[in-house]
Amino acid sequence: MVGKKTMPLALWALTISAFAVGTTEFVIVGLLPTIAADLGVSLPSAGLLVSLYALGVTIGAPILTALTGKLPRKTLLLSLLMLFAAGNLMAAFAPSYLALVAARFITGLAHGVFFAIASTIATKLVSKEKESSAIALVFLGLTVALVTGVPLGTWIGQNFGWHATFYGVVLLALIGLGASAVLVPANLESDAPPTLRQQAQALTSPRLLLVYLITAVGYGGNFIAFTYLAPMLTDITRLSEGAVTLVILLYGVSVAVGNILGGKLSDKIGPVPALTVVFAGLTGSLVLLGFGLTSPWAAVAVTLFWGGFAFGNVPPLQSYVVQIAREVSPEATDVASGMNIGAFNLGIVFGAWGGGHVVEQMGLQAAPFVGAAIVAGGIVLVRWSGSLEAKAISKRSTLDVAQETFVTDVSDLQNRVPFQAIEERSVLAAIRAPCLMGVLPFPEILQLGRLLVAGSERSIRGRHRSGARSRFSASDQFLLQRVTGQAIGEWRRRREARSTGWQHSRH
Repeated sequence: MVGKKTMPLALWALTISAFAVGTTEFVIVGLLPTIAADLGVSLPSAGLLVSLYALGVTIGAPILTALTGKLPRKTLLLSLLMLFAAGNLMAAFAPSYLALVAARFITGLAHGVFFAIASTIATKLVSKEKESSAIALVFLGLTVALVTGVPLGTWIGQNFGWHATFYGVVLLALIGLGASAVLVPANLESDAPPTLRQQAQALTSPRLLLVYLITAVGYGGNFIAFTYLAPMLTDITRLSEGAVTLVILLYGVSVAVGNILGGKLSDKIGPVPALTVVFAGLTGSLVLLGFGLTSPWAAVAVTLFWGGFAFGNVPPLQSYVVQIAREVSPEATDVASGMNIGAFNLGIVFGAWGGGHVVEQMGLQAAPFVGAAIVAGGIVLVRWSGSLEAKAISKRSTLDVAQETFVTDVSDLQNRVPFQAIEERSVLAAIRAPCLMGVLPFPEILQLGRLLVAGSERSIRGRHRSGARSRFSASDQFLLQRVTGQAIGEWRRRREARSTGWQHSRH
């Protein structure tokens, strides 16, 4: 971990970079009519520049994160920012629609990797109790870009041409690159690259998949309404275009504040309770928006209230994924983080697509209500995930006690002299609980269990024949002692490795 004086600057460097990357994604929204007219394509075709970028993020986040696991974190960070600059430069010089689509898709592939890596770097710069706040600071750049990138990019594109907008994005990427090169420490602890099995655990773990689903549902429900915020304010609320621009700008300020508060809330009460609060607030604000659209004052007030919850779920969700990944597959936390970034963008893709169908079939005013219903479903998923976490914590506590008891009891049996005097039922009593609970899933324990069963059968037969207590045979006694020692040694090795892993994760 770096020193306290360096941490704030390093985190702000990541925030600047996140602003540049976020602007890359959202700046295209305000340019769609201009690009469609200039390149001679329809508006829906131009809209693919948004969808395919998000699709690139969804695909690239988990795959490229896994493939780049061997690179030092800072080296990978700077390489990604260079790729962003190059991708946007390609877009600025794109001679055709297809060339622009290709440039956007390539840039999107690296987008998800950036936020996955930036999230894990942020957690390494702070203590464990401040991880969510650190992630919130990084994603603050994204939320600010969401609001400022669209109007600023639109203004530049309308006055100087859409090519000039991409030149501006290139400049932002270079600023983020320079800040990260100077301020992000190079001596960050780097974990060993994950194996394919470890990556598979991060990609297929039921608990992680549930969090990915929560992310997609939460973002998808929100974007059903957010995608059509401007048309709702102009067509239903009857605000002028200038007023709508001002409302969206104020909405962005609210989003930035809510993002920071979401991180602080997660640090204070934990990711699951924080997500419950944020999702409940988001559901309520979307319902209020649906009812308040007919009144200008109510619509503006509810929109600002909604912004406070709209992206407040980002820090606790990202922190929650990292937390679970450290338990499921500690070596593949970057992969898990990348998958969650992909889930964010998958939610955006389906939210915008689903919102279009809602507006077409049910009208603009229905969008907030449908979005609220989907986000409410996210609350159910959050509580389900919380119950699974509680069971996992309870199981870990029970297993730790059983393992300690096993080592104490069996070590005591090993130290007894003579070993031949040990009755098989004493050994059975020492390992019964941990064996039944599966806390020692080592090959040696399987062999030990077979020996104990065989010894017990001979003991029963011996008692029936002679009425006396029988012992293990000499060969079984020797094997039992050796195998038991191997099991204890293996358990101690794994316990030390796990302890070391947790210590590293805290730093």
